[in-house]
Amino acid sequence: MKLPTQIRYGTRALFYIAFQKGGEYTQTKEISQKEDIPARFLEQIFQKLKKAGLVGSTRGPAGGYYLLRRPEEISVGDIVRAILGADLQLVPCTERRSKGPCKRRDTCVASQIWATASKMVMDYFNSITLKDMCDKAKKLGFEREIEKRLIYHI
Repeated sequence: MKLPTQIRYGTRALFYIAFQKGGEYTQTKEISQKEDIPARFLEQIFQKLKKAGLVGSTRGPAGGYYLLRRPEEISVGDIVRAILGADLQLVPCTERRSKGPCKRRDTCVASQIWATASKMVMDYFNSITLKDMCDKAKKLGFEREIEKRLIYHI
Protein backbone atom coordinates (compact mmCIF):
# COMPACT_ATOMS: atom_id res chain seq x y z
CA MET A 1 0.00 0.00 0.00
CA LYS A 2 1.26 3.42 -0.88
CA LEU A 3 -0.05 6.56 0.79
CA PRO A 4 -1.41 9.07 -1.74
CA THR A 5 1.04 11.86 -2.57
CA GLN A 6 -1.48 14.57 -1.67
CA ILE A 7 -1.64 13.23 1.90
CA ARG A 8 2.14 13.14 2.21
CA TYR A 9 2.55 16.64 0.77
CA GLY A 10 -0.38 18.05 2.75
CA THR A 11 1.08 16.71 6.00
CA ARG A 12 4.51 18.13 5.18
CA ALA A 13 3.00 21.51 4.27
CA LEU A 14 0.98 21.83 7.48
CA PHE A 15 3.94 20.64 9.54
CA TYR A 16 6.04 23.35 7.87
CA ILE A 17 3.50 26.05 8.78
CA ALA A 18 3.24 24.76 12.36
CA PHE A 19 6.95 24.22 12.98
CA GLN A 20 8.65 26.88 10.91
CA LYS A 21 6.07 29.65 11.13
CA GLY A 22 4.25 28.97 14.40
CA GLY A 23 1.00 28.47 12.47
CA GLU A 24 1.13 31.95 10.94
CA TYR A 25 0.89 33.21 7.35
CA THR A 26 3.06 31.25 4.95
CA GLN A 27 3.06 31.58 1.19
CA THR A 28 2.83 28.48 -0.96
CA LYS A 29 5.90 29.60 -2.88
CA GLU A 30 7.98 29.32 0.29
CA ILE A 31 6.55 25.93 1.26
CA SER A 32 7.02 24.71 -2.31
CA GLN A 33 10.69 25.69 -2.30
CA LYS A 34 11.53 24.50 1.21
CA GLU A 35 9.61 21.21 1.00
CA ASP A 36 10.25 20.49 -2.69
CA ILE A 37 6.55 20.27 -3.52
CA PRO A 38 5.28 21.49 -6.92
CA ALA A 39 3.56 24.85 -6.34
CA ARG A 40 0.49 24.14 -8.49
CA PHE A 41 -0.03 20.78 -6.81
CA LEU A 42 0.36 22.43 -3.41
CA GLU A 43 -2.36 24.97 -4.27
CA GLN A 44 -4.77 22.12 -5.07
CA ILE A 45 -3.95 20.48 -1.74
CA PHE A 46 -4.45 23.74 0.16
CA GLN A 47 -7.89 24.19 -1.40
CA LYS A 48 -8.93 20.87 0.14
CA LEU A 49 -7.35 21.76 3.49
CA LYS A 50 -9.12 25.12 3.43
CA LYS A 51 -12.49 23.56 2.57
CA ALA A 52 -12.03 21.18 5.53
CA GLY A 53 -11.41 24.11 7.89
CA LEU A 54 -7.79 23.29 8.69
CA VAL A 55 -6.28 26.41 7.10
CA GLY A 56 -7.36 29.91 6.21
CA SER A 57 -5.83 32.22 3.65
CA THR A 58 -5.26 35.88 2.93
CA ARG A 59 -4.23 37.28 -0.42
CA GLY A 60 -1.49 39.78 -1.02
CA PRO A 61 2.26 40.12 -0.48
CA ALA A 62 1.99 39.66 3.30
CA GLY A 63 -0.67 36.96 3.00
CA GLY A 64 -0.59 33.23 2.65
CA TYR A 65 -2.04 30.21 4.40
CA TYR A 66 -2.25 29.85 8.17
CA LEU A 67 -3.60 27.27 10.61
CA LEU A 68 -7.17 27.79 11.78
CA ARG A 69 -6.61 25.56 14.82
CA ARG A 70 -3.72 25.09 17.19
CA PRO A 71 -1.21 22.38 16.18
CA GLU A 72 -2.37 20.14 19.03
CA GLU A 73 -5.89 20.25 17.56
CA ILE A 74 -4.94 19.06 14.06
CA SER A 75 -4.20 15.37 13.62
CA VAL A 76 -2.74 13.55 10.66
CA GLY A 77 -6.14 11.86 10.47
CA ASP A 78 -7.73 15.30 9.95
CA ILE A 79 -5.37 15.89 7.04
CA VAL A 80 -6.19 12.48 5.53
CA ARG A 81 -9.94 13.18 5.74
CA ALA A 82 -9.46 16.67 4.27
CA ILE A 83 -7.60 15.27 1.28
CA LEU A 84 -9.67 12.13 0.66
CA GLY A 85 -13.03 13.32 1.92
CA ALA A 86 -13.19 10.19 4.12
CA ASP A 87 -11.02 7.90 6.20
CA LEU A 88 -8.23 6.08 4.41
CA GLN A 89 -9.17 2.59 3.24
CA LEU A 90 -6.39 0.18 2.36
CA VAL A 91 -8.42 -1.61 -0.31
CA PRO A 92 -11.36 -0.42 -2.43
CA CYS A 93 -13.74 -3.19 -1.33
CA THR A 94 -13.89 -1.77 2.21
CA GLU A 95 -14.78 1.74 1.07
CA ARG A 96 -18.36 2.78 1.68
CA ARG A 97 -18.20 5.08 -1.31
CA SER A 98 -16.73 2.51 -3.71
CA LYS A 99 -18.36 1.99 -7.10
CA GLY A 100 -20.92 -0.60 -6.18
CA PRO A 101 -20.51 -3.16 -3.44
CA CYS A 102 -18.05 -5.98 -3.85
CA LYS A 103 -19.86 -9.16 -4.84
CA ARG A 104 -17.94 -11.07 -2.20
CA ARG A 105 -18.21 -8.52 0.63
CA ASP A 106 -20.44 -10.70 2.84
CA THR A 107 -18.48 -13.90 2.31
CA CYS A 108 -14.92 -12.59 2.22
CA VAL A 109 -12.92 -12.91 5.40
CA ALA A 110 -10.03 -10.97 3.87
CA SER A 111 -12.18 -7.84 3.47
CA GLN A 112 -12.77 -7.88 7.24
CA ILE A 113 -9.01 -8.01 7.78
CA TRP A 114 -8.47 -5.05 5.44
CA ALA A 115 -11.26 -3.09 7.13
CA THR A 116 -9.71 -3.71 10.56
CA ALA A 117 -6.25 -2.76 9.29
CA SER A 118 -7.67 0.43 7.76
CA LYS A 119 -9.25 1.33 11.09
CA MET A 120 -5.98 0.69 12.92
CA VAL A 121 -4.10 2.95 10.50
CA MET A 122 -6.67 5.73 10.92
CA ASP A 123 -6.61 5.33 14.72
CA TYR A 124 -2.83 5.80 14.56
CA PHE A 125 -3.13 8.85 12.27
CA ASN A 126 -5.79 10.31 14.59
CA SER A 127 -3.42 9.92 17.54
CA ILE A 128 -0.64 12.05 15.98
CA THR A 129 -1.01 15.83 15.95
CA LEU A 130 1.02 18.55 14.30
CA LYS A 131 2.24 19.44 17.80
CA ASP A 132 3.53 15.87 18.23
CA MET A 133 5.40 16.23 14.94
CA CYS A 134 6.83 19.60 16.03
CA ASP A 135 7.96 18.14 19.37
CA LYS A 136 9.67 15.27 17.56
CA ALA A 137 11.41 17.73 15.20
CA LYS A 138 12.67 19.73 18.20
CA LYS A 139 14.01 16.54 19.81
CA LEU A 140 15.80 15.70 16.58
CA GLY A 141 17.38 19.17 16.55
CA PHE A 142 15.64 20.59 13.47
CA GLU A 143 16.25 24.31 13.06
CA ARG A 144 13.25 26.62 13.17
CA GLU A 145 13.04 29.73 11.02
CA ILE A 146 10.72 31.39 13.51
CA GLU A 147 13.49 31.28 16.14
CA LYS A 148 15.99 32.86 13.75
CA ARG A 149 13.55 35.72 13.21
CA LEU A 150 13.15 36.36 16.92
CA ILE A 151 16.85 36.65 17.78
CA TYR A 152 17.79 40.24 18.55
CA HIS A 153 21.34 41.52 18.64
CA ILE A 154 22.12 44.69 20.57
